[in-house]
Amino acid sequence: LKPINADGNDEQAKSMIHDIFAKLECRNVFMLVDEVYIKASWQFRNGHVIGYSLDQPSILARTVLTFMIKPLIGKSFVLKLFPVYCLSGEFLLHCFQWALEILHSESVNCLGLICDNNRVNRRFINLVSNDSFLHPNSFITSHPLDASRPFFFLIDSIHLMKSLRNNWITEPTKSLKITLKEDSFVANWSDIIRIFNSEHMSSLRRTKISHAAVFPRSIEKQKVSLVFEVFNEKVAGCLRLVSLNSTSQFIGYFSKLFNILNVKTPVAGKNLKDEDRHPFQSVNDIRLQFLLEAAQIIWIIKF
Repeated sequence: LKPINADGNDEQAKSMIHDIFAKLECRNVFMLVDEVYIKASWQFRNGHVIGYSLDQPSILARTVLTFMIKPLIGKSFVLKLFPVYCLSGEFLLHCFQWALEILHSESVNCLGLICDNNRVNRRFINLVSNDSFLHPNSFITSHPLDASRPFFFLIDSIHLMKSLRNNWITEPTKSLKITLKEDSFVANWSDIIRIFNSEHMSSLRRTKISHAAVFPRSIEKQKVSLVFEVFNEKVAGCLRLVSLNSTSQFIGYFSKLFNILNVKTPVAGKNLKDEDRHPFQSVNDIRLQFLLEAAQIIWIIKF
């Protein structure tokens, strides 16, 4: 939270955090956690040597653990950056407790935490919850600072879509079977390959599917843009045209799910002419039932 050309101590950071929260209109927030890879290096700046990790102070950091705050109303902002050499669930818990205490000291109610579903985060969630969740098939536990309140662990929608695609192509049969309203069908990755092969050499293409989207290397499996070359309405429509209806229904269903979850502005639905992109304004919105059904399907697939 300090300017890029200056270094501050914890007290200065807390003072700046206090100033930010003093201007915050909504006191109900979610915490977002993500880890970003960086080039290991050190710098001498304003009398300080920086670049070493906090989890292993004698070793240069390889990643930065970022804690962000997302108010229910308003823009998100960075709370704290932790340089890390090798992130563990225990160190993540230590950082989380620091952040939670900061929020509590500013009378901010943290409703839950949003992260991806990697191994370290799963370990961290188990440490916070003690493997005890309030409801079956959920990630709802007691609030660490007030056992009378619930605390929600949410998996970010981008990670869900990447995991869905990665599970699909790493299945031995490269197929996924799901049931929608008692109607079971199988989505085959070979259908996506068929669409790609039919038009990748053509100057007139119905989709934007690239070779990297269909045959991703390990590093390319992390690229969000490649996921949505496959999961979009144009691909679903193209599959329907050649009577590959099962895979088309699968692509269309999860494209709709992401559109509902990925609403960034109040006017997104109007600008994009998409009913699924409108913000939720009522508990009677029929899309909520769709989300509940999708949650059950995702839990069964278990990625």
